Amino acid sequence: MKKKAFLITRIAVTAALLIYLLNKYAVSDIWSALKTIDPLFFLLSILASLSGIIFSSLQNRQIAGILNIKFTTIESVKISLISLFYSLTMPGEIGGAIAKWAKFKEHGASTGNSLSLLLISRYFYSFVLIILSIFSFSVDNPFRISGLQPIAISLAAVSLLSAVMLLQPSIANTMLRKFPLLLTPVRQINGASALQKTYFFIFPLASQTAGLIAFFFMLHALNIELSLSSAFWIMGASAIIQMAPIHIGGFGVREVSLIYFLSLFSIPGHEALALSTASVISRLVISLIGGFLELSHLRRKIKNG
Repeated sequence: MKKKAFLITRIAVTAALLIYLLNKYAVSDIWSALKTIDPLFFLLSILASLSGIIFSSLQNRQIAGILNIKFTTIESVKISLISLFYSLTMPGEIGGAIAKWAKFKEHGASTGNSLSLLLISRYFYSFVLIILSIFSFSVDNPFRISGLQPIAISLAAVSLLSAVMLLQPSIANTMLRKFPLLLTPVRQINGASALQKTYFFIFPLASQTAGLIAFFFMLHALNIELSLSSAFWIMGASAIIQMAPIHIGGFGVREVSLIYFLSLFSIPGHEALALSTASVISRLVISLIGGFLELSHLRRKIKNG
């Protein structure tokens, strides 16, 4: 009953925000902005997004190897694409997470290992996003708040220390006493070499950088002029807000956050909505690859009985 009420709330919030935006901004203005899109920069944005997915897949593959989950890098990329398809066709990011968990299980992973792989990869992905967003905001913030850079560096140092501490066996064991299912997988992670642990940060950093480049290309495709640092913290802040489980597929929340953040740089709301729409189209194009891969997989399963 609670799950049903939660889903209804998500749908209601998403619908309310979209209705509000469509009443406030003329569809014709949004369409006019979309018609000016530069096809080359739009294509480059899609390619950069694909690069980010590949780096994220390499992270999953690297962690999976430590946990003795057997799948190739190509299979890891396929899993990421399929999970993107489900994240856009099911409520919030839940669909993508469930799809990944199921695919890991198909490759012989235990429940604990599958869950650990999901949580650890997500933790470092979110960790890098938050730190880079804070630092980018301190470099180029529209509020003209002084003294942000030392605060950003301090936050980055504390966050990095907390992430490193999580990789220490004694600390991890203490934190996970109430979650015995995760203890063995996390101990395996703690037993990884220093070089392997470094990759926990390198691959998410590469993935986020590719995401920034994709966002920057999309801004240029729509002739929206922003500095690289401003683009990064806007992208990061919007992504962080979308982590809140109060929407369906990010719709509504993403648009409102972009309208607010871009308004700080005197960019009209209809252009922000055009940017959001173009970004969604880009994700849909990429997710169709995942949808095709999943359909082919299901057909093979049915054919093989």
